Amino acid sequence: MKEGLRSTVAAVSGPIEPVRVEIVAPVRKRCPFRDEIDWGEVTITYETNATAIELHSLAAYLATFTDRPMSHEDFVVEVRLWLDRPSVEVSSRWTTAGMEVECSTSPTRRAGKSVTRCSPES
Repeated sequence: MKEGLRSTVAAVSGPIEPVRVEIVAPVRKRCPFRDEIDWGEVTITYETNATAIELHSLAAYLATFTDRPMSHEDFVVEVRLWLDRPSVEVSSRWTTAGMEVECSTSPTRRAGKSVTRCSPES
C-alpha cells in the first residue's frame, strides 16, 4: 500500500440511526500468474454509525492496486482489513480466463478470522 493512504471516516450529520451504504467501483490489478491486467468491480457494503467512508480516499486507495500482482481472494481481504470496520463486506467480480469470478468477505467470524468465499459463476 502506498504511504499516506489510510481508511478515512467522516462524521455524518443528522440522525444517528444506522444507514446501509453500498459503494460500487471499477478496479483493476495484475494477475499474479500471468502478465495480464484483471479488470473487475468491487462492491463495499456497510452500515453507518455516525461515520461514513470518505470516498476520495477510497478511490485513491483502490487505484494503488493497478500494478500490484494479487489474487482475487487477497484483494477482497486486503480491502476489508484496510477499511477496518466491523460491519463491512467487500465483494468483487472479475472476468478471468473466460470465466466470471466473484469473491467476497463476510463479517462472520470463524476462529477470529473473516470468512472469504470465492467461486466461479455459472
